[in-house]
Amino acid sequence: MNKTDFVVINPKVKARKEDFGKLLVLSGLPLLSINSDAEFIWELCNEKISISDMVLKCTEHFNSSNEIVEEKVLDFIKKLTYLKLISVETDKIDYEKK
Repeated sequence: MNKTDFVVINPKVKARKEDFGKLLVLSGLPLLSINSDAEFIWELCNEKISISDMVLKCTEHFNSSNEIVEEKVLDFIKKLTYLKLISVETDKIDYEKK
């Protein structure tokens, strides 16, 4: 995964608003509950921005150091990828075709 890559949400994933944040469901199976901090990152996955831009937006939103935020964002993206909730594309042209 490169910071210039883009995130693409699996079209089979549904996000349902809950009191704690969101519940991410894949093909009818609840897979992951996320709090409001992770929900902010999840919402950025819907934007056509690079991972490095996601980190910048999170750094501003959470008013935290870039290094800490980058580690958290990359870790969250890796977990989402492992669960097949998202994929990481290497170029924006691939992203826009999906």
